[in-house]
Amino acid sequence: MKETKPGEYSFLSDHQENAGLINPFAKSLVSAFWYIFFCTIYIWISGYMAASKAFSTEELMKIEAWKGTGFVLITGVMFFFISLSRWNRIKNSMLTIQQQNRALLISEKRATAGLCASSLAHDLNNTIMILDAQINEIEESLQNPDKIRNHIFNSRKTTAWIRNMAQRLSSLAKSSNCSSLSFINVSESFQEINDLVRMHPDLKNIKLDFQSLQNTGFHGYKTIFTQAMTNMIINSAHATGPGGHILIRSKIEPITKKDENPAIIFEVHDNGPGVSRELKDKIFDPCFTTKDTGSGLGLLSVKACAEIHNGKLEIVASELGGALFRMTLENIINSE
Repeated sequence: MKETKPGEYSFLSDHQENAGLINPFAKSLVSAFWYIFFCTIYIWISGYMAASKAFSTEELMKIEAWKGTGFVLITGVMFFFISLSRWNRIKNSMLTIQQQNRALLISEKRATAGLCASSLAHDLNNTIMILDAQINEIEESLQNPDKIRNHIFNSRKTTAWIRNMAQRLSSLAKSSNCSSLSFINVSESFQEINDLVRMHPDLKNIKLDFQSLQNTGFHGYKTIFTQAMTNMIINSAHATGPGGHILIRSKIEPITKKDENPAIIFEVHDNGPGVSRELKDKIFDPCFTTKDTGSGLGLLSVKACAEIHNGKLEIVASELGGALFRMTLENIINSE
């Protein structure tokens, strides 16, 4: 048994795996042998017959000339049909490969669309949970009109999220991104995220601290960015459990000392158990989860957000004692 890919093993030996492959050298050697064999027999027999029928040198020359011309014509026709057969086989093989490539491409597109749909469904579920909690708060605040107005305002924001994600889901068939590029004010976006995630059932008994620089922003896809930050916060909440502490921070740092364009960095700290070295390379893979009831799709939107904004993701130790998820985006804009 030998390893073919990481985590995949084959029980066939190299000889068994290559048993169905053609050996070009051996096939060419056999073809050359039979060609030389039959040509040698032809030359000897035809030469003997020409010598026995020729009564002069001139007659022998004519017979040899006709014999050579006939040999060239016959072998030329043979090579034509052999070449035609080989090229037809090559053409058929190329057509088969093209059909297989098209089928593989269609399969990959369907798998990608299914994965994106699953990720959006995961995000929709989180948002619906927030909306459900807001409805419960409205029911409990029927005697307080001010609270009701505030909850209704937040509920409208949540329904706008759901509407946007539904549009993204329907746009998968068109292979387009319906989330438009716009200027994102980080402090305003943090306030919106704070108002919404505090209603999530998994964050009811968790301390949330938001630290954002004022008048800081960047051009990006707001819905995708907001959902990515929300999923990072919810993921940290699952890690810490009730009574945990989560710190959400934005800051500006130069990419290099000589770089004139700084980067905007978003950090989500928690005081949970942290992420082991073995899990760091797997945690952003689709459908990978360490929870019994998890789907492994929450952090997929975080990875997608970083990629669509040409950023990068890091997981390091947090100052709170748990994990720090850091998303770095370039091309910071300080004012709108």
